[in-house]
Amino acid sequence: ISLHPIGGFAAVSSNGSFQKIPSLSFTTPSVGTAGLNACMSSTAHCIAAEPQFTFFKVSLRDGEREVAYETAVLGRLRPGYRVFRMRDVTLGTRIDLCVIFVRISHGPISHSALPDEWLTSKQLHHRVNKLALALHEKEEELDAISQLTRVTRLTVGALNDKRVTFLDP
Repeated sequence: ISLHPIGGFAAVSSNGSFQKIPSLSFTTPSVGTAGLNACMSSTAHCIAAEPQFTFFKVSLRDGEREVAYETAVLGRLRPGYRVFRMRDVTLGTRIDLCVIFVRISHGPISHSALPDEWLTSKQLHHRVNKLALALHEKEEELDAISQLTRVTRLTVGALNDKRVTFLDP
């Protein structure tokens, strides 16, 4: 399984906890010689900032070689049991009778599973507003200091030579 985000970030995890540096792919253990009906009982957790703009790719490998794949938009995957009809790697055409049967479920994100550096959109919006307010306060403080400096220069200049000079800082 791999994720291919167009924008934002995305990550795949086998246990639901995500690392600081996200992994965009997850490989299940080999099932050995199970024949035509190989069963896997692996779970992969996917997270994306922009699921409508993130491609989900599932692929089959024979050793190191990819032999079949299918893609979908992560945000368009409905919950429930789904069938991915696999495609040929070289031509992209569907392979007859080659499918993967999966169960897709949606659930809430445990924020304790995310690194501190990964913020939700609400947290990010709150942090940006807080920083904008702090910046505005500093600008007002700087303007007040600038006005005070201008008045001080004006007073010192008037006392020394009885002439008035405006100096912009």
